[in-house]
Amino acid sequence: MKYINYGDYIMPLVACKHIVDTNSKKLIIKLERYIGTCFFIGDNGQIATCGHIVENKQDDDFIYGKNLNTNEIDMIYDLKVHPKYDFAIGYFRKHKDHKVFNFGKMKHAAGMDVRTFGFTDAGKDGKDINIVPRLFKGNIVGYGLGPKVPKSRSTVELSFPSLSGFSGSPLLNEHTDELIGMLFHNTESRIEVYSNSEIDEDGKITKESVNRIVELGLAHSIEDIIQFISDLKINLSE
Repeated sequence: MKYINYGDYIMPLVACKHIVDTNSKKLIIKLERYIGTCFFIGDNGQIATCGHIVENKQDDDFIYGKNLNTNEIDMIYDLKVHPKYDFAIGYFRKHKDHKVFNFGKMKHAAGMDVRTFGFTDAGKDGKDINIVPRLFKGNIVGYGLGPKVPKSRSTVELSFPSLSGFSGSPLLNEHTDELIGMLFHNTESRIEVYSNSEIDEDGKITKESVNRIVELGLAHSIEDIIQFISDLKINLSE
């Protein structure tokens, strides 16, 4: 794995309000909250993220991206949410030197080493929104051709959870740096760590068990992402 400047490839997304100053009549952009992650998928600033990020915004919110290399913010334009699946595409203009991950060609398989980079919300400090970058490494633990949760075409299960704020983060092949998916949800699995049964004098059986909950991240596969782009009729070279 070579060094990657993730600021070339991904951005945090924030919800903003547009306020017009009553005296100067100038537009003021008020940062409200961090809402998720996106990454570049096309030559002209096209970005991909989760549809639920767009759908959950307030009516008077505008979604902005932040160029991590220059700290410039700009609105995400022409947002299109997939009508069926948890996926959306938009455009970010203020990142002329952005880069796009190569789309992976390897089939998903349990045990494949993967990593993802995203952000978590550290709250507001005055007018500033604090976000913390996080990198997770792990492996694929399962791949299902059918939907495991609503608004998914298929699901890639990961050995680490998708933290709050990681929706829209790219999933990369650890060894080739290719894009193989996008985080969008979590699922839970239960592990029994203790079990005991007793029979009382009346012959009634009493069972006791202790379980540990394991949270697994879920990602759209690269095959699904390509299909979603096609469904939305997006040309990544335009």
